[in-house]
Amino acid sequence: MLTVEHLDVFYGHMHAARDVGFEVKRGELVAIIGANGAGKSTIIRAIVGWVSPRAGRIVLNGAEITRRPPWERAEAGIGLVPEGKRLFPALTVEDNLRMGAYLRRGAGLETALDEVYGLFPVLRDRRRQLAKTLSGGEQQMLAIGRALVSRPTLLLVDEVSTGLMPTMVNRVLEVLRRLRDQGITVLLVEQNARAALRVADRGYVLEVGRIVLSGPAADLRQHPAVVAAYLGGAA
Repeated sequence: MLTVEHLDVFYGHMHAARDVGFEVKRGELVAIIGANGAGKSTIIRAIVGWVSPRAGRIVLNGAEITRRPPWERAEAGIGLVPEGKRLFPALTVEDNLRMGAYLRRGAGLETALDEVYGLFPVLRDRRRQLAKTLSGGEQQMLAIGRALVSRPTLLLVDEVSTGLMPTMVNRVLEVLRRLRDQGITVLLVEQNARAALRVADRGYVLEVGRIVLSGPAADLRQHPAVVAAYLGGAA
């Protein structure tokens, strides 16, 4: 579904992504793990069109989208759960969800809302509350729900565990696995390697802007370098 080839991204003189290449097959949940500052969010920004790569290609369903504007990528089926949630704090829960369907107004919106409420029943209970009054975990559910009402075929999830308690992290990641099982392809970039590799099918390890390891998630969980650097074990 998604192929990234030889991607180079700069912020001024800072080389944030260096010759990055990976693929996400239809129906997979793929994780990119790495420390804070490794360049994970830069890759997400390049895929959605928030930053322009200096070199490389991004291909979605066989069509190159490297230079297409963000709204065309959304129309092509990319949904985003951004780092930091980026909700509209002064809007209600339901209005935040409706904003996620901006490009699909009138096209099954009520059904999409019902599906999100079925996935996160607490959002139905809080649908008239302002987003800023929700707990951190509820806000993360809302950020995921807002992306889902656009009916994406590829869901990009950027640092979903940030600021959440471990029990809530597990709950949110289990939701991503359920979405995978329902046919939504998921690319997760995450600093919490242990949690991400527990739910992913395959993974990539990013260090200082470069992919340095890749493979099935179960294998990466046992790889000595991953254990030493990210899982709290000894080399």
